Amino acid sequence: MLEANRLLCSFDIKSAIDRNVQIIAADTPLVEAIAFMRSQGQSADGPVLSLKPPAESFTGQEGVEPCLFIIDQNQDISLLTPRDILNFLATKKSFKKTTVAAVMQKCSIALKESDCLDSVRIFNCFQQGIHYLPILSDSSHKLIGFLTPSRLMQRFYLSPLSKIVDNSSQVKPSHNLIELSPKNCHKKSVISRVKTCSRFGLVSYRKRPESRVGSRIKIMPYIKSSSPKFAPIKETAELKELNSNKAFNQDLQDAFVLLDLVSLEQNITVNEKFLFKVLAEITDIVFVINVSENNIKVAPTHPTLIRSEENFQLISQTLELFFNGSQSETFLDPIRQSLQTQTSIQFDYLLNLGKEQKRFTASISPLSSHSVIWVARDITDRHQTVEALQHSESLLTGVLNSSLDGIMAFKAIRNSEQTIIDFQWLTINSAAEKIVGHRREDVLGKYLLEEMPGNLETRLFERYVEVVNTHQPLELEFYYDYEGIQAWFKMMAVKLNDGFIVTFRNITEDKQAEATLQQANDKLIRWVEELKQRNREMALLGEMNELLQACETLEEAYKAIGLKLPQLFPSCSGGLAAIDAFKNRVETVATWGKLPGSKPWFAPHECWALRRGRSHRVDNSPFSLFCDHFHLHRSPVESLCIPMMAQGEISGLLYLISSHPGRLSEAKQQLARTVSEQIALALANIKLRETLHTQSIRDSLTGLFNRRYLEETLERELQRAHRQNQSVGIVMIDIDYFKNFNDTFGHDAGDAVLRQVGELLMKNIRGSDIACRYGGEELTLILPDATLSETYRRAEQIREAIKNLVLEHRGELLGIITASLGIACFPTAGITGDDLIRAADMALYRAKALGRDRVITAGSYPI
Repeated sequence: MLEANRLLCSFDIKSAIDRNVQIIAADTPLVEAIAFMRSQGQSADGPVLSLKPPAESFTGQEGVEPCLFIIDQNQDISLLTPRDILNFLATKKSFKKTTVAAVMQKCSIALKESDCLDSVRIFNCFQQGIHYLPILSDSSHKLIGFLTPSRLMQRFYLSPLSKIVDNSSQVKPSHNLIELSPKNCHKKSVISRVKTCSRFGLVSYRKRPESRVGSRIKIMPYIKSSSPKFAPIKETAELKELNSNKAFNQDLQDAFVLLDLVSLEQNITVNEKFLFKVLAEITDIVFVINVSENNIKVAPTHPTLIRSEENFQLISQTLELFFNGSQSETFLDPIRQSLQTQTSIQFDYLLNLGKEQKRFTASISPLSSHSVIWVARDITDRHQTVEALQHSESLLTGVLNSSLDGIMAFKAIRNSEQTIIDFQWLTINSAAEKIVGHRREDVLGKYLLEEMPGNLETRLFERYVEVVNTHQPLELEFYYDYEGIQAWFKMMAVKLNDGFIVTFRNITEDKQAEATLQQANDKLIRWVEELKQRNREMALLGEMNELLQACETLEEAYKAIGLKLPQLFPSCSGGLAAIDAFKNRVETVATWGKLPGSKPWFAPHECWALRRGRSHRVDNSPFSLFCDHFHLHRSPVESLCIPMMAQGEISGLLYLISSHPGRLSEAKQQLARTVSEQIALALANIKLRETLHTQSIRDSLTGLFNRRYLEETLERELQRAHRQNQSVGIVMIDIDYFKNFNDTFGHDAGDAVLRQVGELLMKNIRGSDIACRYGGEELTLILPDATLSETYRRAEQIREAIKNLVLEHRGELLGIITASLGIACFPTAGITGDDLIRAADMALYRAKALGRDRVITAGSYPI
């Protein structure tokens, strides 16, 4: 933690906790509470405190601050203070019958005992107007005491500034209180006035207005001139520019309060002197910046106490950073960010002190919601040390990262004309010692061409010189046959300051293994080609699968398969065969290639693959067993039959044939099995979609279209008829006395009647007509391009056919049934489907009302 934070937290806050906690009940009479409070306020000398709120003590002794606590069943804390009682008495109400509950106030915040180490948090609480801060036990969470600002100040400051100032009439100071602000700094720089002020100062607090509780910490700057009187300071160009910066004065309105306490040393307590000594030991520059009050306070650290030109220039330049309009935002932004995030922020900046430029690091830590502490430290020496260390580490890192290879570093040796004539050894690692045959102690400081003249013969020396002069790295493979070394090397040389570093390794074994590597490379090329072939096959397989997913019928799927399989098996002929629903016939549905393949249709037992339920491959050997479904006049050299399995059943057959041996390799066989699985699954999905589509539009009992299909089709037919100026007839059919029929013969017989009536309708309508089951025993016919007279005639034919229908169920005659029919025609009876259905239904009900077994037209339109 920063020195400033340690300074603010150097005292023990726990010692400031008032552990004399008095807890009373909420229903306690106010009179008794006042008595408790008087007894609690008993001082050491005996007198009892009054109800007046205790004034802050500046005697250095602990004061007693009466406060009663009330804890309810929910463990919520309330408190009763003399201020609360006085506010209640101001209302002129009688308190004889009043209880504590009418006067107490809820506590807004409480801290655990371990949280007392965070002094900043406690100061923030007091800044928000909290005067009594309950402290809870860490283990039991029970109330053990409370903190107040005055007790905290009594622990931290034994002799506050305000007391000394108030007593200034008794001890006459040599200098009065001076306040410097933009209003009275027109002609002289603020910094120049800072320089002329006193050497002594102290940490103090100023009392808040009565409307707010707590105290605000301030750190006063003080710098003393060599003489007891103010010495005029010559105004420099920088100070003139600072004085003319009106924008800064208008924006910040900073005020520096300085105090001369030379004559007041007798009033300074021992603890304050100790605090001065502690501050004097701090070599950092410490500011306390209050944003809400727009002021900057300089702490009395070593740079401000020591009277020297260097320290004055340091403080002046640092303060000028906040006054310089062109740079102030750079330093104010971190302050705002620290206040917003309530976190510490660090950044570096430079100061020009005469001819020397120094680097400082600043640490900004929030003290409250509107003030921060700024600590600046000189890190110039550390920065220079870090730069030197980084240079050393870069060299060390290069060596360590290449430690598996030989590494040598050289420095260029130049003549009077700055021409490189040799290189001097700087370093060599153990791997390089073994390779070049020279020990480290024998070559360090020696010259390259003297120890290894072969570098000149092989022209390596010229290449090293080129690396140093051009800054271009050199990567080279070379053979070295000098100084007893016979080997191939691969080396990398890069420039290092005025020299170079070379990394090399012996690659003789690599050269000897080139033949083996070439063979492996050829094999790798073949593998790559095979991988490309597999990728192409997978891409084609994906395209075929995508096409099959888009097919709606099996015929479309067979066509797509016939187009894609020749691309997957270009060197083979083949085909696809499907098994019918009765499992007794296999029909070829797709073929490709020039060779005659399988028969157009054959029995399942003619294929060994379908018999065995697994793939069957044969070649043109004497022991080959070809399938019987191939054409006999020209047997293939190779063949492969693969059964297509889907949902646990064999649905078809995929076969491949070739007239050349070796075309059906293991890879092709695996591809064929994958293709077979994909095709079988796709065909099964198509069949399932067709079944589901049929079930979604067909009535399961009668085989007629259902009501959903009726509504969709009727709207489509009406739109077509409207465009072509045609008519559409609607016939609603209801079987008479169908409920009695069910009650007499049973529901099975009723279902049989509906099935037979549905079959009758399917036989007596045109191909363009649509017969639907509307619901129950009601049936509906849609007759496109039919006039009202044609619709009526067709309805009469159907009525007669139903009346003449011979019904039989389980060998028993069910008797004769009749039907009532209502008809309507587009557009005379309506222009929408709902209107036509409603008109035909109303006509149907009129037919039933008129005696049933008849056809009634909607409305009064003539036929």
